[in-house]
Amino acid sequence: MTEVEWLKKEYVRTAILFAIIIGGVIVFQLGLRAALRTQYPLAAVESPSMVPTLNVGDIIMVRGGQNTSEIEAGGVGSNPVGDIIVFYDPRGTTRRVYWFFKDPALIVHRVIEKKFDNVTGMWYFRTQGDNNWSPDPWGWIPDTKVVGKVVGRISWLGHVSLFMQSDAGMMLIILLFIVMIMIDYVALPIWESLKSEKKENLNDEGKGVS
Repeated sequence: MTEVEWLKKEYVRTAILFAIIIGGVIVFQLGLRAALRTQYPLAAVESPSMVPTLNVGDIIMVRGGQNTSEIEAGGVGSNPVGDIIVFYDPRGTTRRVYWFFKDPALIVHRVIEKKFDNVTGMWYFRTQGDNNWSPDPWGWIPDTKVVGKVVGRISWLGHVSLFMQSDAGMMLIILLFIVMIMIDYVALPIWESLKSEKKENLNDEGKGVS
């Protein structure tokens, strides 16, 4: 096997491994959605509004499908302490995910009050960030806006996701794809041509020796 053929083989192996990793992440995400009964089973904390309970860059695990009447309400120092929920931004804002795709913006705050409306048949919640001095300005949130309840977290791992969603992260992905294409269609053919030319020169030199 020539050096160029070996490089091509390694390149193909890397591409296959990359595809397997992407496929595994997708399958894992779909499995979590089914298990936790929500479209957003994992989310990265993007703001310091819940410090020190949740820090920027934490990954939170969200469980949906629960009875909203069972969501506890109360401040940090109350008994019981209010549950932390994830809900759609009532202002209707969006956030950029990967590339040019957008999703509705999500907010993760603690429930400090709740009430039931007999007319609408829905629960309503007031929320506040642990690091904020006052309740959220949008007032009461209907249970239809609730994505789920936070049931776990992994510290700092979310920084990877936040970076990949940033301009710098997307530029890095684009650069890696360009490098892979350049290696396959430019660098390897040039290398193969140089190796072939060198071999021909050596053969010519050998023929000229008497």
